[in-house]
Amino acid sequence: LLPSPFHAMEGDYAQSQSDPGAGAKRRRHEENEGDIDSRLSSLVVRVGDKGVSSMEAQLEGLATALEADLAMRQEQIVETIFLCTTDLSHKTAVYGTLVGLINAKKFEFGKAMVERVHTGLGDALATGNHTRVKALVRFVAELANANAVTLGSVTELLTTFASCT
Repeated sequence: LLPSPFHAMEGDYAQSQSDPGAGAKRRRHEENEGDIDSRLSSLVVRVGDKGVSSMEAQLEGLATALEADLAMRQEQIVETIFLCTTDLSHKTAVYGTLVGLINAKKFEFGKAMVERVHTGLGDALATGNHTRVKALVRFVAELANANAVTLGSVTELLTTFASCT
């Protein structure tokens, strides 16, 4: 027999009675998680902006920080980079390089990023969002430049587009 949800609640209540600060600790932990998520997103969005450090230092520092958080936040990191490539397309080269740096050490991240771009490209084509298609094709080319995808894959993608016109 599986325990009912009420039993789990009773256990949480009993625990909170024995440790009155447990609920506050849990809320503080959840708030800290939200803070970390928003900080990571902010770092990804701001990478490449004019600042004190060089572009190379910014990218290497961010890649190292994101690598450390991939185990817990890979989906959020992939989605944030994906949205940045389409909404901040003037930084396409920056995001392609960032993905390439992370992919060099964490191959699963590169795979997840390519899968997200593939899905996004299909969605953009289906909805006729030509601006997003253009941004994503540019990003795929940058991924090839960063050795995250093969040049053959980019050529195949462009050939497919050319044959459809």
